Amino acid sequence: MHGIRVTGASVSAARLQMRRGVAEARSSSDRAPEVREPRVKQPASMMATADPSELVQRLVEQVQRKAEGEGRRLREAIRKVVEVLQAALR
Repeated sequence: MHGIRVTGASVSAARLQMRRGVAEARSSSDRAPEVREPRVKQPASMMATADPSELVQRLVEQVQRKAEGEGRRLREAIRKVVEVLQAALR
């Protein structure tokens, strides 16, 4: 990474912060742990018997959904940055 030494934990933490977006200040009473739905894994036997083209199609759809979500988050982050810069220039 361009001569910079970065650990896997640092990269993971950065990705997590990017997914959450810009943190807003909240009082301690407003802070509650995020509750996530547990992921449901398909049994390996179902994956082994599936048609390979179907598996590829599912993978492509999954990657497209992830890319769309990341694009939305980036656009929203850019909007927020523009708003902050516009407010600073007023």
